[in-house]
Amino acid sequence: MKRDHWNRAGAGLLPVLVVWMLLGAGGAAAGEVRGAAGWALRSAPADPGGPSRLVPSRRRGVPVEALAPNAVSRFLVHTPGDPGALRRRLVARGVRVEAYLSRGVFLVTATGDEIRRLWDGGEGLEVDWIEPYHPFLRLSPEVRDLAADFGEVGVVLHLFHGSDRERVAAQLRTLGVEAAFAAGPTFLRAGFRTPVEHLVAIRGDLARMDEVFWVELRGEVRLFNADAVPIVQSGSVDQGRVLAERGLDGTGQVIAVLDTGLELDSCYFRDEAGWPPVNLAGEVMVNSSLRKVIAYDFLDPTEDPADPLAYDTLGHGTHVAGNAGGAAVGDGSGAAAENGMAPGVRFVVQDGGYGVDDCADLPALGCPLLDLTPFLAQAYQQGARIHTNSWGDNENASIQNTYSATSEDVDAFVWAHPDLVVVFAAGNAGPAPGTVASPSTAKNAISVGGTWNGEGLNVVYALSGRGPTSDGRIKPDVMAPANTTSAGGDGNVETGDCMQDRGVGTSFSAPLVAGAAALVRQYFVEGFHACGAPCPAQGFEPSAALVKAVIINSAERMTLGGALPGEDQGWGRVALSQALAFPDSGFQLHVVDGTVAFETSSDPPFGLELTLGESRTPFKVTLVWTDPPSTPAAAVNLVNDLDLSVSCGTRTYRGNVFSAGKSVPGGRPDRVNNVEQVYLPTPRAGRCRVEVAPGTIVDGPQRFALVIRGDVS
Repeated sequence: MKRDHWNRAGAGLLPVLVVWMLLGAGGAAAGEVRGAAGWALRSAPADPGGPSRLVPSRRRGVPVEALAPNAVSRFLVHTPGDPGALRRRLVARGVRVEAYLSRGVFLVTATGDEIRRLWDGGEGLEVDWIEPYHPFLRLSPEVRDLAADFGEVGVVLHLFHGSDRERVAAQLRTLGVEAAFAAGPTFLRAGFRTPVEHLVAIRGDLARMDEVFWVELRGEVRLFNADAVPIVQSGSVDQGRVLAERGLDGTGQVIAVLDTGLELDSCYFRDEAGWPPVNLAGEVMVNSSLRKVIAYDFLDPTEDPADPLAYDTLGHGTHVAGNAGGAAVGDGSGAAAENGMAPGVRFVVQDGGYGVDDCADLPALGCPLLDLTPFLAQAYQQGARIHTNSWGDNENASIQNTYSATSEDVDAFVWAHPDLVVVFAAGNAGPAPGTVASPSTAKNAISVGGTWNGEGLNVVYALSGRGPTSDGRIKPDVMAPANTTSAGGDGNVETGDCMQDRGVGTSFSAPLVAGAAALVRQYFVEGFHACGAPCPAQGFEPSAALVKAVIINSAERMTLGGALPGEDQGWGRVALSQALAFPDSGFQLHVVDGTVAFETSSDPPFGLELTLGESRTPFKVTLVWTDPPSTPAAAVNLVNDLDLSVSCGTRTYRGNVFSAGKSVPGGRPDRVNNVEQVYLPTPRAGRCRVEVAPGTIVDGPQRFALVIRGDVS
């Protein structure tokens, strides 16, 4: 687990040719600029030491001898040696160092003569390649990959030192843009809002402006939970907390947060009745009468509960818990904009400590993490039925997407405790495929990737971990906003603060979905599914598979998120009101939860006969089962295989056979996922049969959850 809003790493993008053609730029041929950019910039592929270096004999890019002696331009310069030594020598030579871009790469402004002298070496200079800072390198992936769409986006231009503000403003006016300017900590910045279609049309012109260093999308500075919560509840910023208005706020649900701790004195968690029980070494004391935190577990024996500075030594855990269900003291309705997804929930806090270490950012988990089970068991015994985790156990590994021993721990615990919903962040190693982090790769967990917030809700957060898993499963499962403002603190639990913290990363997407899981559990426990309002006599405790199935069933396709289902967005962005039915919702929700069990592969299938109405309301069927644990040694980690099919008239749709975001007839059964779905966006009225069949049952009995949503009787 890293603190996501401090983590800026990124790599690996589209081929140079595609972007170069997109910008319509002339000059050097596409593909000539590689190497430095790939090491240091999010906008280019890596090819260190490739043919793009400015070596006269190769005449690639801009040959050194062709540079005009006094013409000033921008260059990327790489040293295989000490970057600090190179920087000092560059400054001594009068070369303007614009930025250090990591891994020995500098961005400089220099004349042709200066570049020639630099390339000739001498005076201890170690430079193994130099390349021009081409326009296509200046576009962030989010800007570069943006497709024409409705709505507006915020854009920030980072400008080189010494840029003429008035000249830049005049250039932008010719592009139809009025910009505001501000002096950032490193570069002058120009910001504006413009329609998406307009940005797509002018992004090449922006990149070719000599003063521009970087072009990125930027949201508004505001309380982002005010946007993130409505997005997850309704799918829209504009519709507000629609489920809270129905009476769903997470009341009665307990979420465990395994993270860096929590500031108990924050107004979002403080309790006038006193502090929660403090547990050491696996103790499980709770006080269920408290408003927010019913137990605080110190997992790191090096931390002293008597130390007021020991309760969240980073601030990450406080932000995470705030997203899930922070609620300001005195807010009787729970509707304050800065409150979390489920302000009625209570928490078990599992404080794993914090250490700046490549192996163990949460030192209490061990290095390496050998067994997650005791921590899951402790939270479960304390009453938590949702467990949220914004960390991974292989962040620095060369391969992210494997089924690890910790993935096995998660699957084994949920298999043995089928009512525990476990949520994991997908990680921040994207945008390359196969970067979803373990143990978010667990079959029985909900893996959450990140989107941008507000009007960027249909754009995947650039660093969000991508699937598939190493055995080909669909991960992440769902998406939620990654950039949020949430509860913060000053690190001292004796000051009684009400601070806030802003950050970006899938660490903050995951607790939003954990809060959503609390709303789903409350919906069934209190009988909303039967009555449209609380009627506890009709309530039941849902399985983790059912909660996961409802969340996946609610998800909407992100228009800028790639294929559905797919490696970038999984099953889409969570929009709970699209699955949780009420009398005026315009659709019905039918569920089957654990009432059918397959003992063997030869058991007869389970089937339901349905009638679809004339409304052409979208019809979606989601099957989820809690699968027995696998082993990291297995090539494919599915153990028990179930098959979903929906037959309407003469057409049969198999689970996970999709094209252009919807189910199509034919195809083969899915043999790797324990989530299967059929989606018909505009179904015809008539009879349909939904069937779940045992494909292979290795370890029975195998139960399942089935969610059917649409104009269904």
